Amino acid sequence: NGQVSIAIPAWARGAVNVEVVSTKGQRIARWRTTSSDVDGSNIVWDISDGRGRAVPAGVYFVRMTNGSHVCVKRLVVVK
Repeated sequence: NGQVSIAIPAWARGAVNVEVVSTKGQRIARWRTTSSDVDGSNIVWDISDGRGRAVPAGVYFVRMTNGSHVCVKRLVVVK
């Protein structure tokens, strides 16, 4: 399995909720970070679900929230 680095935007430094969701709206992975949890400005996702199983190839969305700020990015997993 691979890994993907998810960049945390500058406005989201500090406490931020990060979720990876499928196109069906299913939560695949999630993190709640604080400024000390984030290595620089990235989170590394091992392309697995919350139970450690590899996710299939396809389109996913990364949703980041911090207070009133919300950012959604599209992520394509290719195998």
